[in-house]
Order: sequence, then structure tokens, then C-alpha cells
Amino acid sequence: EVGGAKMQVASPAAEERVFCSRTLNLRAVKAIGYDMDYTLVQYKWEKWEELAYECTKSVLAGYGFPVGDLRFDNPDLVCRGLVIDKEHGNFLKCDRHGFVRRAMHGYETLSEAEIDALYGRMIVDLRDWSRFSFLNTLFSVSEGVLYAQLVRKLDTGALVRDAVPPFDPSKVDTYASLHRAVSKALSRAHTHGSSSLKAKVVGDPAAYA
Repeated sequence: EVGGAKMQVASPAAEERVFCSRTLNLRAVKAIGYDMDYTLVQYKWEKWEELAYECTKSVLAGYGFPVGDLRFDNPDLVCRGLVIDKEHGNFLKCDRHGFVRRAMHGYETLSEAEIDALYGRMIVDLRDWSRFSFLNTLFSVSEGVLYAQLVRKLDTGALVRDAVPPFDPSKVDTYASLHRAVSKALSRAHTHGSSSLKAKVVGDPAAYA
């Protein structure tokens, strides 16, 4: 009611409505926050992931990793919802009960016999962060692709053979430590200096969002 006159407010279209699964009393709520990524901002995901990949590669190169020959040429290699088994360097596709249904090591798909030998009836527990990493965001693609490529280099010996100082092989001698190195490099790539991921997006936002 405005100035004594009643106003008719049209209901928004179904696709513009906000739905919830519970009742929430908003009387004591002073502010409502929204996550920016993929909520308020819709990214051009392939461009964004390629940039994240290149920035992370640059960080790893600074530590002597042999990444100059790697390319972000297969963004469909990994997707949100996969689980990384850091003990074996595998990517897992699990069903809703946590049983492993498909698995990949590097770029190679594991056979049913290999999956059964490694996992059998084991239930993947995502609370075990020391072993499993859940790719649960749309920003996981670049990290997953780069990790898969470096797993292959670790297996062939090229990771150590082709590295240059200040590379430290003792810090990436397991699949778990390699995953930790990639994750740390991605985190550093987000904010480190004028060549960071964030700085590049701010410099040309229309290219990525």
C-alpha cells in the first residue's frame, strides 16, 4: 500500500523465483550474502579455466617443474563431481553410495579388474581429506587437468628428469605430495602479483565473465 492506494504486484516467472526447502524467520537477519562465483557472476568457464591453468603452470615453472610442453587441450578430461585418490593418483567416479564405478590414472582409463583390485567394495569417504580430494566446484577443471598431466610425468620419470633448479624431487615423490604441490600452486596463482589470475580477470573482465 502506497499513499493509501493498494498496488498490485505481479508474481515473478517461475524461473525467476527463489525456492527453499525450509522456513526461515528473517526478523533477526540484518544482511543476506550471496556467493559471487557462478551465483552473481557467470563465468566463461573454458576461458577462465584455461587462464587458471596457465597461471598455475607459471607458478610451477618458477619452482622448476617441467611444464613447458603441457597444454590445456582437453578440458573435458575432468569434471565437477570426480574424486581424486591422492594415494594412487587416480580420478574416481563414485555412485551415490560411495562405491567406485569408473577410474582413470593420468590419461588412462582403468579396467574393471584394476578397479576391483584397488577398491573392491571400499566406500570412498570424502571426510578422509588426507586421501581424497573432491572436485566439487566449477573451478576444479584446471587443477584436475594439470594434476593428471603431472601424474603421467611422475610415472614416466620425466617430472624429475626434465626438471630444473630450484625443483625439489623430495617434495613430489608421491601422488599425494604432487597433488599438494599443484593445489598450492593454484592458490598462489590466484593472488600472486600483477600476473595473478585475479589481476588478469580484473584487467579484462569481459573476456572471462
